[in-house]
Amino acid sequence: MSAPLNSYFNSISPSAKSLLLNKSLTTIPFAKEAVELMWGEKSLQHVYEKLTSYQFILKCIHFETRYLSIDEALSVINLKNILEFSSGYSFRGLSKCSNPEIFYIDTDLPQIQEIKKKLIEELYNKYCTYAINNLRFTSREFNIQKDLIVNYPNF
Repeated sequence: MSAPLNSYFNSISPSAKSLLLNKSLTTIPFAKEAVELMWGEKSLQHVYEKLTSYQFILKCIHFETRYLSIDEALSVINLKNILEFSSGYSFRGLSKCSNPEIFYIDTDLPQIQEIKKKLIEELYNKYCTYAINNLRFTSREFNIQKDLIVNYPNF
């Protein structure tokens, strides 16, 4: 990944960074790959060193379980239109859009969305074999009437 992305990323919430690093040790789709793109492969070694902490392991299990339970709930209720608020560095939209019947809107702060779009482009080019024209991003205040009804009439 190009160097400028790192300079943008330094201004983003430390909790978003930390959470992505933690998720890189789980089975959450694209988390490990995103960390490698952002910080390089050696960055994972630092995270692996934390595996000696019982609290850290529990935290990783918590986030993975929460992520997987949301995915399961979305599958059970068979939602085709998904709007995720404050998605951070979750790549659920990229993963879910492998199903062309799903329309996914990902929202967060402008700084996070700017970086996330670049990451998703690289993740998509490197790891995906499906189209993602059913994935949209918004970083401004979301207005249900204007954004959903006018811009996404089939949502």
